[in-house]
Parts: sequence; structure tokens; C-alpha cells
Amino acid sequence: IRDFMLMTEYRVASTFRDDAEKMLREVLGEGVTLSENAPVTSSLSEFPADFVLQAPDRPPVGVFLGMSDNRILEALFMQMRARHEVQAQCAIVALVESGSSLSARVRQQAMNRLDAVTEFRSDEIAAVQRIRREVLGRAFAMQ
Repeated sequence: IRDFMLMTEYRVASTFRDDAEKMLREVLGEGVTLSENAPVTSSLSEFPADFVLQAPDRPPVGVFLGMSDNRILEALFMQMRARHEVQAQCAIVALVESGSSLSARVRQQAMNRLDAVTEFRSDEIAAVQRIRREVLGRAFAMQ
């Protein structure tokens, strides 16, 4: 039973990742480069983002999939290093599968510190469009 439960968790995480990637590719279009499991910048390689999105003449955006508190804490760490240690021009966002994916405390910290926190399930298009605004800038994303 324990092995089956672990398999189910892996399958759910894999499905979320696949669904998120598909939606990001559809909404962002061809002008944006999507890299998987990549550092947001070369100086921030400790915890690679699930996806790094790069639009021409814009800072990169690291997308961390929020399937656990630990993953969001990694995103928070990268955000603090980017801003305070290496002064990297980038954005760090969290894409959370559902409201119950994170503890209340970690969710609060992410919402108050990251460039964006979006919730995917039941509002997939709006969640990915919010990330699109971060990647392209508000003026270009509205076109």
C-alpha cells in the first residue's frame, strides 16, 4: 500500500507538471523560450527552477511548481539571493497546484515575497496568464 501511495503522489506531481508545461507553452507562444529544470541565472544554480521563461529583452522568470513547502522555500531562497546577494535581474514565481498544497505559513511568505504566486487547478488559464504578464511585462501581455 505504501508503494502504491508513493506511486500515486508521483503520478499526480507528474500530471501537474505536464499540464502546467502544456498551458505555459500554449499561452506564451513562440517568442518565449521555455527551459526545464534550469537555473534562473548562472549565479543562481543551487535550486534550478522547474521552468525558466525568457522573452526577448526581458529578465528571465523562474517558475517553481508548488507541490510542497520545501519547493516553495527553495523559491524564496532563490528570490532572496537574487535580490540581496547577486543583484540578478530576474523574477521568481510559484505555480501552486491547489490551495491545499502548502501550509498556511509558507503560502503567506510566498505571497508576500515572491514576484507572483498563482493557483493552477480550477483556474488554469488565469494562473498561466498571470505568469505571462510577469514574463512579457504588463503592456505586452495585454495585447
